[in-house]
Amino acid sequence: MTRFSESLNNVLQDLQKGHWSKPLLELSDKFSQLPEDARFDNDILNMLLQLRHDLEQDPSLPLSVIAAIRFSSLDAFLLIDFILQRDF
Repeated sequence: MTRFSESLNNVLQDLQKGHWSKPLLELSDKFSQLPEDARFDNDILNMLLQLRHDLEQDPSLPLSVIAAIRFSSLDAFLLIDFILQRDF
């Protein structure tokens, strides 16, 4: 088990979303070619940690909806959008 998968499992347990682990690990693997300073796994963990903090402040927040919104603004997805809009 990698450090990322351990950290991911820990935060997902806190969020009671352990079933998100496999899809998030698979998604992270798809972005493994990104440069070290743009690691997608770091973005995933940071987003989940922020979600955990937000839920501590307001437990009534719709976690899945907020996660979906935040995923769309992660750097990796913005990079893909930029590449797809380029005319090579």
